[in-house]
Amino acid sequence: GLIERKAAGGALLRPAGVEALVSLIDLLPTLANLGGVPDKDRWVFQGKDLTPILENPEAEVQNFVHFTYED
Repeated sequence: GLIERKAAGGALLRPAGVEALVSLIDLLPTLANLGGVPDKDRWVFQGKDLTPILENPEAEVQNFVHFTYED
């Protein structure tokens, strides 16, 4: 199902599209931050934490996304 959460102040957050560059590799550091993983600095995450985009849909966290494809 769809996950909806309440923002500070009780407003319901709804899914929305953003223009920010993101990739699946960014999910782990984002979930670690949202889940409150202790001592995140000891882990080596290759992606970027996307929580700034969740807080502000206009935010940017990276200038490029590296993509490869092998057939």
